Amino acid sequence: MSSKSFLYIARHGQTEWNLEKRLQGRQDSPLTPLGKFQAELLARSLVRINLSEIWSSTAPRALTTAQIIDGYRMPHLGVQTSNALQELDFGPWEGKTKSEINELWRTENEKFWLFPDQWVPQKQESFLQVRLRLTEFVQKQLSPGSVCLWVSHGLAIQIFLWALENSALSNLFQNPVVHQTSLTLVEARPGEPLSNWKVVFRDDRSHLKELEQRGALR
Repeated sequence: MSSKSFLYIARHGQTEWNLEKRLQGRQDSPLTPLGKFQAELLARSLVRINLSEIWSSTAPRALTTAQIIDGYRMPHLGVQTSNALQELDFGPWEGKTKSEINELWRTENEKFWLFPDQWVPQKQESFLQVRLRLTEFVQKQLSPGSVCLWVSHGLAIQIFLWALENSALSNLFQNPVVHQTSLTLVEARPGEPLSNWKVVFRDDRSHLKELEQRGALR
């Protein structure tokens, strides 16, 4: 049996397009002041964790979040980036609001969120393509005994956790959404099947209690 590793996974902080309810995907918008503060609160909660590496999606919103986290560490680890941690490529849906997408692609949009096993990509990346790039990356990147942090995106994280569950595609959205700067912990066994890995906790937002009490989060 291989040595255990621990993989912390965080979503980036709030962005301008999050506020406008625009789908981002491979496109980007900057973190809001609240998004940067969310990242700072997450960074403080991670200071005592002896991380080996910090990895980020190449998207600026994720990279900025990761750099804020690294800024609280002494010495700094530096942030490594990979396209494998990018969000699903939404193609022509990117930059549009949920209502605009529903107006232009109502049937496809309903299948995407309600019946993911029936959704057929039209110039978008498929769920299975995202699953493959994430699972291939983690098996190559994560070494036995390491403690790693990923900073990625809501749907990408949800797809990775679904891959660990190894359940039917129709179950992809059965779990709650992954919130901004929430933290998920996976007990990993590099070199072993993903079925031997365990999700310790998911979507933890305890570091954001101050913001919730002030009504800054919705």
